[in-house]
Amino acid sequence: MSFFACRMRAGLSQEDVVLRTGCAGSSVQRWDHGVVPSKHYITYFCKLFGVTRGELLREEPRPTPDMEKL
Repeated sequence: MSFFACRMRAGLSQEDVVLRTGCAGSSVQRWDHGVVPSKHYITYFCKLFGVTRGELLREEPRPTPDMEKL
């Protein structure tokens, strides 16, 4: 799974992640497109998404704008 896939599986929008973490929306967009979050955020996202570190960091194809609407 990727960050994007984990976020979608958890039913969270980009805005939900921003509100829960206080990070910038542009950071969530970068993470959705494959940039690896910092160690601090990785631990938090594993808990938030209910996944392991390995699942969160697994590479998958980048989302297209249409995928965000799913």
